[in-house]
Amino acid sequence: MKDFFKTTRFKVIICIVALLFGFMIQAAYTGTLSSLPSKIIGTVTAPFQAVATTVSGWFGGFFDRLTLADELLDENQELKKEIQELRGQLTDLDRYKEENANYAQQLQIQQAHPEYKMVTASVIGRDASARFYAFTIDKGTSDGIKNQDPVITSDGLVGLVMEAGPNYSTVMTILDPAFKLGVYTSQSRDTGVVSGDTALSKEGQTKLRYLSRTSTAAEGDMVLTSGMGDIAPKDLLIGTIKSVKPEKNGITKYAVLEPVVDVSSVSTVMVLIEH
Repeated sequence: MKDFFKTTRFKVIICIVALLFGFMIQAAYTGTLSSLPSKIIGTVTAPFQAVATTVSGWFGGFFDRLTLADELLDENQELKKEIQELRGQLTDLDRYKEENANYAQQLQIQQAHPEYKMVTASVIGRDASARFYAFTIDKGTSDGIKNQDPVITSDGLVGLVMEAGPNYSTVMTILDPAFKLGVYTSQSRDTGVVSGDTALSKEGQTKLRYLSRTSTAAEGDMVLTSGMGDIAPKDLLIGTIKSVKPEKNGITKYAVLEPVVDVSSVSTVMVLIEH
């Protein structure tokens, strides 16, 4: 029993009794003894009420944030949907612009050459390993296309059809060494043959071969198809001369040509099926 009076529990009890005794004395002195129990309860429960209020406020804010997050998520989904719709509209607009440009080009050529019969085609494939930018178009024999048909844009000659399938064709460009076509120069009227060159093709250029040693062809002259051989009609523009140099044999000259059409990036072409 003596040990109990030395324990912490006994000390706590004494403190509580002293606290209660103090409250009773104050209440008796002030005449508020009847409210003593409620004050004691209020004193004891006040810290817990504060904690409860804090926790309640935290949960309330948490659920408010969840509600706001849901609203923002819904708005984000709506914005994404609107952006997708706008992108679709822009894609359609770009396609309509391209189609209108193609029709304008075809009309321009048709007015200048009513004897031409053309098929407009889109580039649908390129061989990444092709050094001379050969490509595939979405029209073929079912559209009247055949091998060796000239492929053009409103600017000039792009190449020749080298293989025609039922609904596709592959095109050999003017940069290919296998391409060979008779041409003439606009100023000097010299004749020769345009054929691709492996080294020049890396620069997007091609070569005019077999110019005579006395040729006066010079930089800036335009080079056009001669119409010889009935492969392509006369006067299709191919390019302009960048430089003229003698061949190693000393008998002829050659010219480096800058094509008027960038065959590496062309996306829409016209195939001359009759000319």
